[in-house]
Amino acid sequence: LTLMRPPGQARLAESAADLSGTRVALGEMVSDNQRAVEALGRLSDPAAISIGLAFTAAVSETFRFWSSRGGVAIAAPSVIESISSPSGLGSDSVPVPVQLNSRNAYLTDSAQFVLELATRTLQRASFYVMPCFRGEKSDATHLAEFVHAEVELSGGLADVLDAAEEYIRAVIAAVRTALPAAAQPAHEADPVLPRFRRAANSATGPWARVTYLDAIDSLHE
Repeated sequence: LTLMRPPGQARLAESAADLSGTRVALGEMVSDNQRAVEALGRLSDPAAISIGLAFTAAVSETFRFWSSRGGVAIAAPSVIESISSPSGLGSDSVPVPVQLNSRNAYLTDSAQFVLELATRTLQRASFYVMPCFRGEKSDATHLAEFVHAEVELSGGLADVLDAAEEYIRAVIAAVRTALPAAAQPAHEADPVLPRFRRAANSATGPWARVTYLDAIDSLHE
């Protein structure tokens, strides 16, 4: 027979602590699982599905549109060591500082400088689709983080405006094609679809063009 001494107070305390830690860990796991289930539930919402379909269509059309015009897709960095946005009107965003490998850097607001270099080097339009970060508060008309498409091409202002208008029309058409259920009553509660319908209806005929300063004045009226 092997005689074993009963555990001392210290060992009992350690065991209790272990059990307590296990309960906490299990509680955290259950909480994480609940959040995961809730997230999956939100992803199955018609609005979330529509956003996913619209995003896929917009990104796919962006690559098709600019590639068909000789554009080159650029893999721009998301972390840079210099502020990427100038301080002029419309570009005066607040930088987002980060630290990467013990080095001070910033999240990219715009990789416009990379596109400018690529366009001059390759002698053709360059573009990307990537996240944009701004150190500002989000509201109904302004986001601190979003995904955008940006392009740099040679030409004058009229050339850029013509290309931008044609590109937006192409993206709207692609999104409408990707959302065939837009006219179904079951999706009428989806807030995304009516916006695309309105945008598609307004995407016919030439668009009115105003200067940037006139546009600002109209916003304040």
